[in-house]
Order: sequence, then structure tokens, then C-alpha cells
Amino acid sequence: MATVSALKATVVDIESGQPRTSNEPDVLINADALWRDYATNPYAADGKYLNRAFATELRPFQIVRLPNGSPTFAYRAWGRIRIRAFAADSEIDKIAGLVKELDSAVVVRGTCDGLVDGVVLLSGCTLVDPACVIDAA
Repeated sequence: MATVSALKATVVDIESGQPRTSNEPDVLINADALWRDYATNPYAADGKYLNRAFATELRPFQIVRLPNGSPTFAYRAWGRIRIRAFAADSEIDKIAGLVKELDSAVVVRGTCDGLVDGVVLLSGCTLVDPACVIDAA
């Protein structure tokens, strides 16, 4: 939830109601757990993840250009795309500078849009500094 005035914007954490600072670590959701939760029970997974922002590590990942030219990250498991993370426009320069190797990983923070055609979608994704991430308990 965000409260916005004409002079400044304050981002408020939904659970605590306290202002969130950019220095706080993101919660890291395991990519395999995310898509498996959706594969097992999409309704229960929606209750956990839908419309919530969190970070996830995509290892390995693929950068795919959409027909409109926008970049997206694809995470594959068992030969199929399981998670697709749509990058925010502000991230294009960072994505262009990524050095990808065989077992490279990227940590993205985005909002879960649920399961569409068997793929978990994350939107508005930004690249996260891995030092600012904590594992979900």
C-alpha cells in the first residue's frame, strides 16, 4: 500500500503498517518452491504470492526479448519455462550490462501476477543486489 502526497511519496509495508526504507532487505522466495506451489495448488499459491512483491533468485536464467523489444527473464526447470519475470523499463541498461555464464544467477524483485498458461508471472521486476536479500523462513 502506498500513500502519496503532492510533495512526497511514502511506501508503507502492508503487514506492519510501518514505512519501508530501501535499506531493508528483501525476502527471497525460492524459485523452485514458487513454481511448485503453483503447480500443486494454484489457489493456495495465489493466497501466498499473488499481488505481493518479493525477490527470487533465477538460476539458471535466460534473457528473452519480447516482440515489443522489452526484456524478460525466463527461468526453466525440467525443460519448460516455469517463471517469467518482466523487467521494469528502468532496468534495461542494467540488463544490457549483465555478464551471463553457464550457471549464472540473477536476483529480481517483482510483483507476482499468478499463474498464466502454466507459467508464474512476475511484473515490474528490478535487479537486486544479492547482499540486500534474506532467505524466507
